[in-house]
Amino acid sequence: MLPYNKDNMKLSWKSDDKRNVSVNTKGVIKVNKKAAAGSYTITVKAIGGVSKGSTVPEGKIIIVVSAQEG
Repeated sequence: MLPYNKDNMKLSWKSDDKRNVSVNTKGVIKVNKKAAAGSYTITVKAIGGVSKGSTVPEGKIIIVVSAQEG
């Protein structure tokens, strides 16, 4: 049996700071208009379709927000 089954695999998305940067279940990332300058991490993890005992694939996306004028 292969460790991954792409047909059954789903992704879990999580923001480290939902007030400033959010992500929905489809992976659409939104930055709040009033987000503080800084970097925020979105973590994506495979759920389902992973054989028991296998390492679960995971990735991180870093969003950098610059200071806003005005």
